[in-house]
Amino acid sequence: MKLPIKLFSAFLGLALLSGADDAAAFCLTHGCNDRKQSCDYDPQGCLQTGPLLHWPSSCVSFDVQQDGSAFRSISYVDAHQAIVTAFEQWLGADCGAGIKPSITISDYGPVECRTAEYNQTSPNANIFMFRDDAWPYTNAIDTWPSPR
Repeated sequence: MKLPIKLFSAFLGLALLSGADDAAAFCLTHGCNDRKQSCDYDPQGCLQTGPLLHWPSSCVSFDVQQDGSAFRSISYVDAHQAIVTAFEQWLGADCGAGIKPSITISDYGPVECRTAEYNQTSPNANIFMFRDDAWPYTNAIDTWPSPR
């Protein structure tokens, strides 16, 4: 059974919203690792320890892994369209006084790569991909344990 793109987008949005905590604003992301050091949090639960992580430019590029999800019957085309639609919604958000987010999205299209990795000495890619088999990480919610 193939999910129509609007239905897939709705499911994706609901899944993201159902796992979210209440938020009054946002937290800046810091590079503290509770497993290796003591991390401090403010009363809202925002991490305050470690280097501030940020995107060095206003350009955000992405790729979508070309295989989609055979397990969920989601094609590359459907996944790609849902991701583009999500970016369009994000870019259209009103930040107040008619100001929109000041980023530019570059779509690099389909890629063969199915490996998530970080390279400290070379460029990296932001790749959307599905994990149809086992989740390869120890914490199913996040890459680091939550302080809550």
